[in-house]
Amino acid sequence: MKSFADDAVFAGLERKTADLAFHRYQLVEASKRVPFEWMQEACAVGSVENCVGKIAEFRAAGADEVLLYGSAPTDNAGVVNAWREHTP
Repeated sequence: MKSFADDAVFAGLERKTADLAFHRYQLVEASKRVPFEWMQEACAVGSVENCVGKIAEFRAAGADEVLLYGSAPTDNAGVVNAWREHTP
């Protein structure tokens, strides 16, 4: 598999994190090489129920905080409300 660092879009990248250097639309082609399984394992994606389940996994693994980004505030509100109902 070609390394992401070798992708032309990242040539001359001065920052270590692409999400701070680019807009999402600029990363679409490179993102097509990320296996969906990686996304499912490392991200809270999908339905509110899926997101709450993934957050619970992160917390059970020791995460003190979970950052929600890359989605609309209204989507995040649904996840936050469901999380509040999920936690004792």
